[in-house]
Amino acid sequence: MSRHPARLAVVLCILIFGMRAARARGEDPTPEDLPVPAIQPPREPVAVIELGNFESNRKLAIDIAGALNNSQVLKPLDDLNDAEALRAAHADEDQPFLDDAFLVRTSAESAVVNYKFPEAAIAADRGLTSLHRATPTPQTLRLSAELAFLFGAARLGERKPDVAAAWFRFAHTLDASFLPDPIRYLPEIVQAFEMSSRSTPGGKGWIEVSGPGRVFLDGKEIGTSPQTFPDITPGIHVVQLVGEGRDTDGKRVEVVNGKKADPLSFEAGTIDRNKQIKRARRALKLAPDSSARAAAMQHLARLVGVRDAVLLSESNGKTIIQTWRDQAPGFSSLRELKEEDRGKPGEILTPFLPPTRVEPVRPDPPCPPGTNRPAPRAACVSTAVVDPRSWYHKPSYRIGGGVVGAVIIGVAIYALASWERTLGTNPKAGFTLDGDTGRR
Repeated sequence: MSRHPARLAVVLCILIFGMRAARARGEDPTPEDLPVPAIQPPREPVAVIELGNFESNRKLAIDIAGALNNSQVLKPLDDLNDAEALRAAHADEDQPFLDDAFLVRTSAESAVVNYKFPEAAIAADRGLTSLHRATPTPQTLRLSAELAFLFGAARLGERKPDVAAAWFRFAHTLDASFLPDPIRYLPEIVQAFEMSSRSTPGGKGWIEVSGPGRVFLDGKEIGTSPQTFPDITPGIHVVQLVGEGRDTDGKRVEVVNGKKADPLSFEAGTIDRNKQIKRARRALKLAPDSSARAAAMQHLARLVGVRDAVLLSESNGKTIIQTWRDQAPGFSSLRELKEEDRGKPGEILTPFLPPTRVEPVRPDPPCPPGTNRPAPRAACVSTAVVDPRSWYHKPSYRIGGGVVGAVIIGVAIYALASWERTLGTNPKAGFTLDGDTGRR
């Protein structure tokens, strides 16, 4: 038998398998059909601010930070130092200067009572110099007035009444409510103080201040630096520069009628980030009204880079919780944290979570005639009665399939045989079947 039918069979097989491969490739999903992974939005930081100086609140702040770390949409502050500055125990920056001034005041009082006036003057001057670096508050001004009085008393004991009168007036300027104890001090000292505090030198002088900050004169704010300030009462004064971005600094100056005092130049004195955060946190804690509190919260939020915050405070040994968002509603109402809820820090963060998105339920499209839907969201199926048997199990298909198959095979064999005879007997076919002889 010739090999040409075999060649033809091979060609037919290649065509059949090629068509099937092309069909398979056509069914592959295109890049446009592939699912695109959803892009997760960045997690929003939330600040936890402890305002009550309450140890239990500091532990709760750490627990809330842990819940933020485990959240899918929220997170704690990236800078651990910032987070610590917001929950650490409050430390008054002025306390070291106050402690030193209290200590030397006691020494100065003892020296005046025991007539050791030079020692009293040295101790009082040291205390006043320490308070130059403390924020001007009623407490620091009261202590400064007491030290100024002791310095004047020491000068009066040294037989320098004019110098003593100037210092007594300075003490009265710092704190008008201060009065020396008539039992503790000599009557002439008390009388000299009372007479000096009622007298006011005439005329005016001026001072020139340079350096960044707000200018305080004898504890009262008078403007910003750099600037020249006229109409200053002659006598002893203390000028201090105060600001969020600098350490408080002060200098003593004596103003003479009709003259400008020596220029007061202050260095920038910038502070580190940790101190800035603690100051902003303290300003939030001590805000006198709602407007000042809102401004202090905005400043602190910008400083640490957040738009949401949890505020923890204390009242009668209980934790008070408040939340803040830069958008409405701003500050939430205050609420007390129950002890049974202390172990559930994640619930405190609920106001910051985005609302749950509920997809609307779309109705199923109608099925074509002759079909129905067995269940919601299912495909339509035909309602016609279907014979469950395979087609080759059915008698009609068995007989018909056998006959048709036999006819097709017979026709195929006859066609191949005829084609082979034609090729073998036609010399013009363009090729030979058996080498170059053209014979079988």
